[in-house]
Amino acid sequence: MTEPGAEESKAAPLSAVVIRSIRPADAAGLQAFHGRLSDDTIRNRFLGPHPVLRDAEAHRFTALARGEGAALVAIVDEVIVAAGRYVRLSGGDAAEVAFVVEDPYQCRGIGTALLTLLAHIAWDDGIRHLVAGTFATNRAMLDVFMHTPHAVTVMNTRGDGSVVHLVMGVVPPDSMLSSASEPAGLPARSRHAEVVGGISGLADEL
Repeated sequence: MTEPGAEESKAAPLSAVVIRSIRPADAAGLQAFHGRLSDDTIRNRFLGPHPVLRDAEAHRFTALARGEGAALVAIVDEVIVAAGRYVRLSGGDAAEVAFVVEDPYQCRGIGTALLTLLAHIAWDDGIRHLVAGTFATNRAMLDVFMHTPHAVTVMNTRGDGSVVHLVMGVVPPDSMLSSASEPAGLPARSRHAEVVGGISGLADEL
């Protein structure tokens, strides 16, 4: 993630951002989103260079099998500006979580909102632990993991060279927060809701 600055002026108001479940039809949009990310943001997300999101990757990211995990996108006028997902690890109640936010939209609470909603979905999916790895220099990402107590509680961290590995306990969803994050008329924490909700009132500023 980069520091807010001139890039932030290119971003739409936070109230215009909507988070919804990813769809197979989002593959091309996800590739376009990846193409707008800065080299630093890509490096932080993939722990190294990854200049192109190939067709097979885009398909894999947008077409999770039932029970494999869940993925969300933040959109503005049908353009993807952030994406997050968790993938269940084999043989247990843990999943790996990751998310990335387009540079002009960073440090505005979208990462916090993605993690919160993913944690709520994960709890309903039987996931009790989330794991993640990020560079020790990626303070913005570490702050999201460390300071989103209504979503996850960091249980353990381990350094491996320049990378920090985190193990987090998933916090049971708070009914009031869950209701606020869902559009009226949708059941709270509905995993299959087409639209998960807007982030106004949900995301803490990073």
